[in-house]
Amino acid sequence: MSGGGHKHPRFPAWLSFALTRRGRRREYPPEAIVERLGVRGTHTVLDFGCGPGFFTVGFAAKARRTVAVDAQHQMLEKARKRLGPAAANVEFIKTENGTTLRVASGSIDLAFLAFVYHELEHPEAVLRELARTLSPSGRLVIMERTEPGRALFQAPQVDPNSVEQEVGRAGFTPRERIRWSRSTLLLFDRPPAKEWVGIES
Repeated sequence: MSGGGHKHPRFPAWLSFALTRRGRRREYPPEAIVERLGVRGTHTVLDFGCGPGFFTVGFAAKARRTVAVDAQHQMLEKARKRLGPAAANVEFIKTENGTTLRVASGSIDLAFLAFVYHELEHPEAVLRELARTLSPSGRLVIMERTEPGRALFQAPQVDPNSVEQEVGRAGFTPRERIRWSRSTLLLFDRPPAKEWVGIES
């Protein structure tokens, strides 16, 4: 992995059913993961690369406000439909590459990227933008598959050390690693304000 960009293609919207299947819910129960991350009713969560809303449902049920971001309009529509009435507490934002978000600076308590970091074309720029949106005590969570497996439509295996080093170079401080099934959740503290320059919203 390098700061010059990642090569994995975006997961296509027409395959979104694979992201919400029953087996995936058993392996990665959204409510349990949200609880493990310590999301509270006072928090605002940014679900970056939300897809069809698999994890968004869990955040919306717990957080004060959830912002669901995706590059594909079809994914956002599927997420809205999946959330049903709970969508009223969720803001849906489409972004081309994640380097500019219509989110106020310092307004996010937790930025969550599940199986999407490896798809980023401009990771450094995205990390800088996510840092801008985070509150002073805000956290970044990157979840990627870090162990081999044979599940259908699974994300590629990623080296957690490489991710941690790359995100660290962007000014984030590694905080914790949480092993979950064949994946790892990497938790980071937001960089000091002097470490990043963003676009004010």
